[in-house]
Amino acid sequence: MGLLKAKSNMSAKSARDILLGDFKEFTFSGTKSGVGQVEVWI
Repeated sequence: MGLLKAKSNMSAKSARDILLGDFKEFTFSGTKSGVGQVEVWI
């Protein structure tokens, strides 16, 4: 639980860092797409 709470602290990160932190890029039939995720504890 402590680890989840610690990594959920986004206060020191920029919006760009949050978006690209776990971002994966894929190409489907020549079309680029991206998927990212953020896990937070509320």
